Amino acid sequence: MDWHQGNATDDRDEKSWLIGFFATGDQGVNYSEDVEIKWSDHRAGDVQTDWEKSRGTSVGILISGQMRIHFTDGTAELDEQGDYVRFGPGVNHRFSTPTGGRLITVRWPSRPDEDRG
Repeated sequence: MDWHQGNATDDRDEKSWLIGFFATGDQGVNYSEDVEIKWSDHRAGDVQTDWEKSRGTSVGILISGQMRIHFTDGTAELDEQGDYVRFGPGVNHRFSTPTGGRLITVRWPSRPDEDRG
């Protein structure tokens, strides 16, 4: 089958990724080595304590709530639907959510040779 209908909340993996090199099973059309898509939901007060180094270029777009994406040299404050942040490979980052939030992240390329965050 060359198409798939689903629900991003239901179909994502344990790290909230939906599309990328790691997609398996009946979601074969979700397999890609070109791009990864993440659908993440966060509760108020969620904080990522460890720094993560980006593997590729990423853009995070706020769907709802508020998100803070912290970098070693500043913080992107995503407060209104559609606010986004973009950053390149090798950038250390982590997040916090003052009110909770939903974020869609698109990252490229999808690299099977590296760990996913």
